[in-house]
This record gives sequence, structure tokens and C-alpha cells, in this order.
Amino acid sequence: ICFPKTAWPPDFDKQKRIGSGYYFSIWRRQSDGNWKVELDIGVKTPPTNSLPPQSLRTPTQFARGNDRRGAGEGQNVLMNLERKFPTSTNVIEAFLKLITDDAQLNYDGYFPAVGRKEIRAFLAERRFTPKWEPIRAVVSSSNDFAYTYGKYVWKETTQPQSVVKTGYYVHVWRRDAKDRWNLAVEVSAAPLTG
Repeated sequence: ICFPKTAWPPDFDKQKRIGSGYYFSIWRRQSDGNWKVELDIGVKTPPTNSLPPQSLRTPTQFARGNDRRGAGEGQNVLMNLERKFPTSTNVIEAFLKLITDDAQLNYDGYFPAVGRKEIRAFLAERRFTPKWEPIRAVVSSSNDFAYTYGKYVWKETTQPQSVVKTGYYVHVWRRDAKDRWNLAVEVSAAPLTG
């Protein structure tokens, strides 16, 4: 997984704006041993002159044997988990039960939220309800790491009137010692325009 910060050059578009953001890539080893990018997504952040202290870090890694259920079952579990995420109960508490302690949220237009405390504050301030529509799930051969991607629709209620946003997301999942899938990274990007 690659997750660096970048600043786009001044000639990024015709208006000569400088933009900044994060891009996120998942690499996969090919049968010939070479690595290739399998998935790539990016999000914009506020201007770089207002950067918060650096908080992104490499998530904790777990070493485990390949004694878990098959990847096919894991794919179905993750797809169903995303489709059935609660939208009528306390979304913040449901989301916090789903994530790892060192999870990272990366939403288009915002700086990343890292860890339970920052994520709770971020979600409480935005007050939104997500709906995920997964397109694909990929589970590692060790059955302890996976990613999903798809479309999202979220309704934000911080404005006087609700705002509905749509776009695409990538989730990175880790399976814990109790065999539960936990969300480690979410990247939600606005759709491309123009």
C-alpha cells in the first residue's frame, strides 16, 4: 500500500491553482514476480499552508499463518458487511466497532482522520450516514488482508439542509485474532468531473 502526500504543480489546470491531496495505491505481485498497481485513488485536501501535524503512519502488521477460511468466503462476508452497514442506528458507534485502533479515514476535501479519537470527532462534526455499494472484494492468499471498492452515497446533516454526496471508495480490511474483519483504511473520493 502506498499512501504519500503530494502537491500538484501550479499548472495543474487552466486556472493555475495549486492543489494538494493524498493518493492511495494497492500493488499486487504478478505471476512473473513483478509488482503492478492494481488500484489507485486520490483525495484533495485543504491548502498545504494549513496542514495539521503529520499523523499518517504505517498500520500495525500482523504475522499469521494461512489457516483461515477461503478467500471466496471472505469476499462474500466483506461485500455483505458493506451492503448491510447500519444507516438507521447510531452510525458513529457502528463505525467505531468496525475499525481498527489505528484506522485512517481519508475523505475528499478534508485532512485525514487517524485513530479512534480523531475518527470519532470527525464523524460527530460531519454527522453523515454512509451507504456503500461494493463493486469488488479481493482477499489475500493469507486470508488476513483484503480490500474492497465501490460507490458511496452519504447524507451529511451538518448544514441547515441535508447534503447528499456521491463518489467512489476503497476500503482496506484486516482480519483480527478473533477472525473478524476490521476496517483499517477508508479513502472516499469525489467523482471525476470535466
